[in-house]
Amino acid sequence: ADWNGSETLTFTATDPSGESVSQTVNFTVAPVADIVADKATVVEDTPTIIKVLDNDTFEGDDKVVSLDTNNGPANGTVSVNPDGSVTYTPNDNFHGTDSFTYIVTSGGVSEFTTVNIDVTPVNDAPVAKDDTAVTDEDTPVTIDVLPNDTDIDGDTLSIESASVPEAQGKVEIVDGKLVFTPAENFHGDAEITYTVTDGSLTDQATVNVTVNAVNDTPVVESSIADQTLAEDFTPYTINLNTAFSDVDNVDGELTFSVSGNSNIQVAIVNGIATFTPTADWNGSETLTFTATDPSG
Repeated sequence: ADWNGSETLTFTATDPSGESVSQTVNFTVAPVADIVADKATVVEDTPTIIKVLDNDTFEGDDKVVSLDTNNGPANGTVSVNPDGSVTYTPNDNFHGTDSFTYIVTSGGVSEFTTVNIDVTPVNDAPVAKDDTAVTDEDTPVTIDVLPNDTDIDGDTLSIESASVPEAQGKVEIVDGKLVFTPAENFHGDAEITYTVTDGSLTDQATVNVTVNAVNDTPVVESSIADQTLAEDFTPYTINLNTAFSDVDNVDGELTFSVSGNSNIQVAIVNGIATFTPTADWNGSETLTFTATDPSG
């Protein structure tokens, strides 16, 4: 089976007395290709079994498939399976054309041919990478997160969504960038989660934002009512700690001072103002109380 070439055959005729005559005949057996080129379609990033023997016509059962190592695929790998099929695996993210040569040996005769492969592309998901940003307390910051995000297919990327814990602030998508506004008086580390898309597939990343603390001015928490008193009134107190507050100094680190008092004596100890009259004085005075935090 599967042999081709030339042979010379000699035929001899012999009579009963032993006399004989011979004639020579030349036989030429032309080769017939038992192996046929193959083609296959493979999906990007997908190993695919190709049954290369299905279209070949070797007659024997001793067919052995091997690979031509000098003509292997340029953009993938190929291996022979026990049943004579081959598995082609394209390189990561490759799409386009590739080829390799395989050999079939049967009955001592070897033939080779080419497998042409078309690797069709698939959409690859984008890759989002984490970012960092810095801002000050009560100060919005714009963060351009897309420049370090990638898409191997070259697709245009956009931000699909973004979120941040409410206690840390809020985040908006403005002109393809993130705008983070810290919650009032928040400082510390905030973490934004955002999703990038290529129009079909998505990926997520985080933005770690350092919000630097800034000193907040003390504020009037509750107004001190105007006081109407009798001459030589009995000394009394007002708690300035409840009249003023400072979000940065919740432990009562404010100091207090008073101005405008010429005849009403005011002593302030630990935020408690004690008012004492000057004997026999009556009239009007406007007192101004000031709260000062440790930073002045």
